[in-house]
Amino acid sequence: MRVAVLLLAGLLLGPGAVAAESPGERLYDLMGLPEMVQTMRLEGLRMSADLAESYLEAPAGPAFRDMALRIYDPPRMNATLRGAFVAALDGPVQPLLEFYGSGTGQQVVAAELSVRRAFLEPGAEQAAERAAGLTEVEAPAFHDWISRVMAANDLVDRNLGGALTANAHFYLGLAEGGAFALEEEEIFADVWQQEEATRIETELWLRAFLTAAYRDLPEADLDAYLALAESAEGQRLNAALFDAYGVLYNQIYRALGLSVSTLLSGEEL
Repeated sequence: MRVAVLLLAGLLLGPGAVAAESPGERLYDLMGLPEMVQTMRLEGLRMSADLAESYLEAPAGPAFRDMALRIYDPPRMNATLRGAFVAALDGPVQPLLEFYGSGTGQQVVAAELSVRRAFLEPGAEQAAERAAGLTEVEAPAFHDWISRVMAANDLVDRNLGGALTANAHFYLGLAEGGAFALEEEEIFADVWQQEEATRIETELWLRAFLTAAYRDLPEADLDAYLALAESAEGQRLNAALFDAYGVLYNQIYRALGLSVSTLLSGEEL
């Protein structure tokens, strides 16, 4: 089974409310990454239920649900993501603080968080994909704007790389738990076979998400966001976020693989 993950490090979600101890931590809060962790938890718990169906050939039982709740623990997830983000962030952050502390920045992140949460509802993502497919004809300027944002943040390739790496960590966890005899070379060969399908899935999701999140924002806000994404500061921020999300997701997926393997072996978690 392929385990997909979208890091979306270029997409920064939610309003901040808590003063941070350092500029990097303040930026983390302004971008609403603690709120993002809550959404990631809900996504992860849903995905974990699918894992139970695939690997345990039964609906998730109490042991599996307890495992998932321990792995998707918001305080631990938040601490990991915060620490990795602050460590990866390089250079001055004042221009970033100014953008994400502004009304424009908060409109951007609020729109993103709203859509990310909406995608948890049945049919919402599919409806957004259909709407995104119409923008090239019905709103070509907006379609081009989305393409520029995706290119500036290298969203397809960065999300693709993150997803494949997370999948590999899941399989490494399976092997570590002893339920599957998987060599590392075999794992990476299998994961690489998922590249084309994952790329297509990733681009579809990104266009759907961006279309839904930004379609109602004023043109001035769109211009400001794109200018940030294409700036040196925006590029550094994007790289730091992908690094941080990678640390978190790799830990989560390896733990999922190990826990699934342990359950398959009939051992206590």
